[in-house]
Amino acid sequence: SNPRIIEPEDTVGYYIALSYRWSAVSEQFSSTRDNISDLKRFLPLWLLPKTIQDAVVFCRELGYRYLWVDCLCIIQDDGDDWKEAVNKMASIFENSHLTISALQSKDSNAGLFHYRKYQDLSSSICLRLRNGQLLTLRLNNGQAELRHDISNSPMRNRGWIFQEKLLSPANIHFGKHALHWECRTCTISEAFTNFEIPAESILKNIMSEIQRPGCSLYPNGHFIVWYMLMMDYSSKLLTFETDRLPAIRGLANRFRKMFSTTFVAGLWLEDLHRGLLWN
Repeated sequence: SNPRIIEPEDTVGYYIALSYRWSAVSEQFSSTRDNISDLKRFLPLWLLPKTIQDAVVFCRELGYRYLWVDCLCIIQDDGDDWKEAVNKMASIFENSHLTISALQSKDSNAGLFHYRKYQDLSSSICLRLRNGQLLTLRLNNGQAELRHDISNSPMRNRGWIFQEKLLSPANIHFGKHALHWECRTCTISEAFTNFEIPAESILKNIMSEIQRPGCSLYPNGHFIVWYMLMMDYSSKLLTFETDRLPAIRGLANRFRKMFSTTFVAGLWLEDLHRGLLWN
């Protein structure tokens, strides 16, 4: 059956969010004031960009009924709806059960599922022991593939993706060579089914720590964390430079609620003297 857009006012249930790279294809098929009523009744799956199609398939296979996709769940030509969604971005990704990351998609039509060879993940070596028994060793390349997928991802330098990854409780990355799982406690590559490797992003670890109940920072330590985040974020790319502040507002709202601070024009009122020194 084909999906449709719903108003989640009184809807209760788990949902998955999609983090991907926008493109002209996304703009061609998105929610507008003219078509939103039709899309609430019928959303032709075959007309959606391939990445969104694959995300729908993935959700259904895992038993999820709801998927949040920005180009469909935000009315693109409605300024008020867009501003409201930007202000809710923190809660959208924080409350998602899982975020799908289209790690290797150069645009929204590249899809999630890519052909690969099993040999890319591992290789086997057969050894004969002195007692004549055969022993098979499997050499996994998961850690190297994970680093390759992340460092070569078209999404790595995208501005909007930055807060989506940090705010999400769990991310499943569809890489070129394998699937990778990342949550607030670990990062696991598909090739290493029984082996945990440290989270690649120190910023993700910092965000996880400050959101832990009972976490205490030294005075004004949360501002230092914010400036560390901004050092990374300032290098990210945006299609529209006017999105520089909106694309970080969700993260700012999270900080504001956690530390009871006031965010004004990209600066923290309680740390204005240091914030004004930022260049």
